[in-house]
Amino acid sequence: MQGFSEDGRTIWKHSGKTFGRDCACCSRALVFSAVAVLSLALGIGANTTIFTVVNAILLHPLPVKDISQVVELDTIDTKTKVGLPTPRSSECPFRIVRTIRSRRKFFSGLSCIVTTALTWSGGAEPRQVNGQLVSANYFEVLGLQPVAGRFFLPEEDTKLNGNTVAVISHSFLGQ
Repeated sequence: MQGFSEDGRTIWKHSGKTFGRDCACCSRALVFSAVAVLSLALGIGANTTIFTVVNAILLHPLPVKDISQVVELDTIDTKTKVGLPTPRSSECPFRIVRTIRSRRKFFSGLSCIVTTALTWSGGAEPRQVNGQLVSANYFEVLGLQPVAGRFFLPEEDTKLNGNTVAVISHSFLGQ
């Protein structure tokens, strides 16, 4: 029994040396583990981001007639520097679209869209959903056809907030 003594001092000296080495080894292992986990997190995050973009653009592009011909025009309020109209100020973009549409030199079709929050009361309890106020020719300009029912009629676009007609998506219907 070499290295042992009756009072135990030799054991403590030996274990003190290995304890320091064990702590150093453990700290190196923790650093290695942290670097490995961080590398995996960054790799998974980058892969997810790239897949999301590829999926949206290449695998599932917008279902419009000719995506290369679609452009978006935005208006910006010079006072507030806000680019997105609110439902309260939505009359302004619709007026601008009507003016540009009447000249019709540059665009084969032109429609208007305003994003807004809506209240859906078709379920057990009312809930807030994202919606869009669009001009009657919105779906026609994009070259879309309804799966069921109909889209908006031209006479439903004569005055702002004059009609309570809605088009809902298939995914919303399934909720």
